[in-house]
Amino acid sequence: NTEHVGHCQAINNTPPPFSYVFHIRSFLILYMIMIPFGFINQFEIWMCFFLAVFFYFYAGLEVVSDEIQDPFGFD
Repeated sequence: NTEHVGHCQAINNTPPPFSYVFHIRSFLILYMIMIPFGFINQFEIWMCFFLAVFFYFYAGLEVVSDEIQDPFGFD
């Protein structure tokens, strides 16, 4: 069991790569800005609902990825 604790401490002491976090966040923001322009003619007013669902899903995915990067944070 002490071997597992050593591995967990190594994970805890490794800083998260900021470039990955920045890339994922910027991609998600740009994607959410551009998606309505591609589908507005096809879905019309329903695009607002779809955009809210997409944003909720991808924002949640980003929060999960942030939690994975710092699993032993100060929650």
